[in-house]
Amino acid sequence: MIYKMLDISTAHYSKKTDEFLKDVVDDVQDFSLHVISTGTGVIVPATVDALDENDLDVMPECLMTVMEYAESKDCLYIRFDRDGEIIDDLPTWDW
Repeated sequence: MIYKMLDISTAHYSKKTDEFLKDVVDDVQDFSLHVISTGTGVIVPATVDALDENDLDVMPECLMTVMEYAESKDCLYIRFDRDGEIIDDLPTWDW
């Protein structure tokens, strides 16, 4: 099967979200969000519905915004990469 992946810049999340994602990579047992580190960013699922209530409470808003955008484009995954594309429809952070 072939799945769609949104490939975008890490500029679409804040430094605080970067730290959150690193914590999730280091402690996968405490989160329903599965994060894969790529060395130049991360890959996360774009499925908001797959997250449990506790994760929704601590999920950074900027990450949720991108996940909802990716879902609206029928993507199952998001690849955040330092060299990824900047999408005008999404907010960016300079960090």
